[in-house]
Amino acid sequence: MKKMGFLFDARRCNGCRACAVACKEQHNTPDGIWLRRVKETPDQMVWFSQSCNHCEKPACFAVCPVKAYTIEPDGLVVQDHSKCIGCQACIAACPFKAPVFDEKSKKVFKCDGCIQLLAQGKHPACV
Repeated sequence: MKKMGFLFDARRCNGCRACAVACKEQHNTPDGIWLRRVKETPDQMVWFSQSCNHCEKPACFAVCPVKAYTIEPDGLVVQDHSKCIGCQACIAACPFKAPVFDEKSKKVFKCDGCIQLLAQGKHPACV
């Protein structure tokens, strides 16, 4: 099985944040929870779209005390949201701070690479 990846071409990004909005709509995350973030480099008008990198050796997977994370055969790192206890160990361990904590639900949210869309032969929402 081939491994999944996300290629971002900053030369084509105009900072519109449509990728972040599409992700938010696809996952129906709570207010203030963004699984994809678009950052602007200081004084250069260059944008960078960032989310979970689905690392080969994910720190979130290694530290989760309830084993809420799995690594799919295609390399996607997926969180079983129902298992999350909100301890935020995954956030502390992630060098990219990709998982996001929701104060209201006391749960952590993380990009799943739009695994449900991929299963239907579609691209992730951010694409």
